[in-house]
Amino acid sequence: DIDNFNFPISEMILLGIIAISDPPRKEVSSALQKCRSAKVRVMMVTGDHHTTAIAIGRQIGIITHDRVDRFWNYIASNPSSQTNRNFNYRDQCLHRSLLITGDDLINFNDDHWNWALKYEE
Repeated sequence: DIDNFNFPISEMILLGIIAISDPPRKEVSSALQKCRSAKVRVMMVTGDHHTTAIAIGRQIGIITHDRVDRFWNYIASNPSSQTNRNFNYRDQCLHRSLLITGDDLINFNDDHWNWALKYEE
């Protein structure tokens, strides 16, 4: 509730701000390139916030496309696709990356997997 905080909001002093950096290992990018040259599709699973996951994915080369689609954004904007067993969106998925969150996976069914795996990344 924005009007009734459950913690003090007055007479406080900011003591400092801290940040933690946990950069990817140096060898990750070259290992990823070797996998791709062997036609291995690489997917990243992380507990990070989706914006952090996208940033790290771009940094190490898992995400190389400008366009990153969110799975449930697509489902919400295309309700008929939830029951469509012919996910024929291969052309639409080319040159795009797909972000699937843990909350998304809870509701995944076989049709969703078939559609999601059509993405290049």
